[in-house]
Amino acid sequence: MSWLKIFDENKPEAQVEFLQDADKISQRLHEVGVCFERWPVDKAIANTASPAELLNAYQEKIDQSKKEKKFIAVDVFRLNSFTPDPDQERGKLLEEHINPKSGLCFFVAGTGIFYLHTDKKVYVVYCQSGDVISLPAGMPHWFDMGPTPHFTCLRFFNSPHGWETYYTESDIANTFPKYETLVAP
Repeated sequence: MSWLKIFDENKPEAQVEFLQDADKISQRLHEVGVCFERWPVDKAIANTASPAELLNAYQEKIDQSKKEKKFIAVDVFRLNSFTPDPDQERGKLLEEHINPKSGLCFFVAGTGIFYLHTDKKVYVVYCQSGDVISLPAGMPHWFDMGPTPHFTCLRFFNSPHGWETYYTESDIANTFPKYETLVAP
């Protein structure tokens, strides 16, 4: 089950708010310019499909999102036990960064946590298969997929170059609990 935990940016040990209802999560994130919704997932193809098969399976949603939200590029982002050096990938995403253009992430399989830093708060969003999260351009954030990542996402970009990021040089991400602490086994 997806959830949202909200913290004061200076008190990572004290949660201010906790939501588990998808509609309430969506409403709360909408207040800070983030779109959260759910899309149907074809579980039969999610774990075994090649990137081309995934893109083909979700072509209708891809075309719709490109038309409605003006996305230019889509890629498949997958990390699992077959990924070479997952620690390096995790490390890159664990640093607070911004993307100069808006983007969308659709979880086809697995889980991950987005940490959104805005309005002197950190919004911690646990996403799972079927969740869609869209961040506005320039929102500071970081992402954690845990020490043994297992997820597949379709990422939508408003840039022909795909994923572009700039690190904020802030150490805030180091002060907040990581995936393995927030998601009990």
